[in-house]
Amino acid sequence: MFGVFAVLLVILPLEGPTRLMGRVTKDMPTVPDDFVPTVRLVLFTDTHNQNDHVADAIDTSYELFDNAEPYAGVDGFFCLGDFSSVGMEGDYARYAETLKEHVRPETKMITIHGNHEFKDDNYYEYFVRNFGYEPDTVTDINGFSCIAFSGERSTTEWTFTPKSLKWLSDSIKTAEKKDDGKAIFVFQHPHPWGTVYGSTVWGDPQLNPVLNGHNRVVDFSGHSHFPM
Repeated sequence: MFGVFAVLLVILPLEGPTRLMGRVTKDMPTVPDDFVPTVRLVLFTDTHNQNDHVADAIDTSYELFDNAEPYAGVDGFFCLGDFSSVGMEGDYARYAETLKEHVRPETKMITIHGNHEFKDDNYYEYFVRNFGYEPDTVTDINGFSCIAFSGERSTTEWTFTPKSLKWLSDSIKTAEKKDDGKAIFVFQHPHPWGTVYGSTVWGDPQLNPVLNGHNRVVDFSGHSHFPM
């Protein structure tokens, strides 16, 4: 059995979230005494040009986990989008410079688009020029398939194209063919609709048919600014 330890850092303060009803669990999960993680991923999202928060999240993660027992270090950072506010190339450049200054060469760093990056028509060109990889990408980290899905803007900044959703579906199916029993991590900006707190207000129902039926997928999203 493999072990996974993932940390989600939500950067921005939250203002006036809508109260939604959900299931209440009295007992928190317990960690087995012999549990040893095999991967550590740190996530941040919706920083909206506040690159000092990005730097603080990265530096704090290294401080927390450099000497952690029984598993030290950070294997990967993922930004779930909206690192900008209006998607201008200067926002990309300043954010990329922050990553260069704070992320160590041995740590994977993957960023995806959010809807705020989609506000500028040149979002694809800005992304590739500043980050040096495709907005949709699959990265192997310690044997785990990590699928980062930016998608393409459709008629508005809120909707994905059918072509991009097919890419996500195909990537999940390809990861499942490994048949190694490991979790498959998917990262995108909006929540799948009706899945987590805030997702009935800020979720995207286009994602649900793509993710349904894949019981090894562990999905991470941002966008809503709601707490976990």
